[in-house]
Amino acid sequence: MVVSAIIGQMFLGSILAYLLTLTHKYFKTVVTTIILIAWATPQVTAGIMWYSTLSYIPEGTINVILKNMGFHPIDFFSIHNAIYSIIIANIWIGLGFSVLIFLGGIQSIDPSIIKASYIDGAKPFRRFFSIIFPLLKTNIITDLLLITLFTLGTFTLIYVLTAGGPAGSTELLTIYQYETGFSLFSLGLANAIGVIIIIIALVLSLIYLRFIKVS
Repeated sequence: MVVSAIIGQMFLGSILAYLLTLTHKYFKTVVTTIILIAWATPQVTAGIMWYSTLSYIPEGTINVILKNMGFHPIDFFSIHNAIYSIIIANIWIGLGFSVLIFLGGIQSIDPSIIKASYIDGAKPFRRFFSIIFPLLKTNIITDLLLITLFTLGTFTLIYVLTAGGPAGSTELLTIYQYETGFSLFSLGLANAIGVIIIIIALVLSLIYLRFIKVS
């Protein structure tokens, strides 16, 4: 949740959106379109694509490249690496949504504020963290709430890539709920897990609202 949603999607998405506003309009359109294609890609398709890219046996695209460069292949779906592979894939899928939200927020900021920061000699990243980012409270809370729900509810991507393995290292609550309901046929416990997911989402939402007060 922290690495994939908050850092990888919200924080990285806001920085990428800001950098796109500094580029040429044509380049911004091309990059935004590429990012949104990733967001619009069905998770089954995305999972198959990432599996063929990171696979160890048979060797996926990255391991073929590493082998041709003289390096040893890496098992990206080992018990120690699988969760990180899923995090990267989930960031790739959800980044476009965050970028879209923050692009709209940045473009709605009063241009005179941005011009004043230029006159004061603020560097691009100082301008972003000291002026622009604090003005995006509404966009931040909206993005955090939605990507939290998306991330907590992620199932298809994980199931296609690892099915919760190896050795349960990627068995998130959604995978556990599915296995409980459809493999163990314990529907009551599966429903209870669903309620727990909702409670976690509610608690996180309240924490966001507490620390990011929207005026």
